[in-house]
Amino acid sequence: MGLMDDFLTELETDIRSVISGIPTGETGVERGVRMPDRLSSENYPHVFLTDPTEKSEELIYCQKKVEVSVQVILWRINQTHGDSLNDFTAIQAHLNTVSQATMGAANLRGVQVELEQIWETDDKPYRAAVMRVSGRRVV
Repeated sequence: MGLMDDFLTELETDIRSVISGIPTGETGVERGVRMPDRLSSENYPHVFLTDPTEKSEELIYCQKKVEVSVQVILWRINQTHGDSLNDFTAIQAHLNTVSQATMGAANLRGVQVELEQIWETDDKPYRAAVMRVSGRRVV
């Protein structure tokens, strides 16, 4: 497994530990994205891990800094704007706690969670907290 796979697997585990009720397997967390109206109500809350990026930079003494990043979209039904902010805050607090040592198998440091937006649909009761999660490792 590569760094990105380790990162996504660890992130999925961490999000599941913070947000209760996420269905098991791909019915709850997917690597990719699709519209929320294509999901049935028992698939909520639902998480999409999308737009993964990995970049590296050469450092001195034959070292390399690797940075990974992914967009996390957490969809819920019948949730308020405040509920979405609470979800984001809970995920951010948890990831800040686990990253102070390292982030599991990915062994990442400096994990950051930034809220990009709270998004909602006009005609349906869907609301999403959209965030960017990133971290780095020197190898």
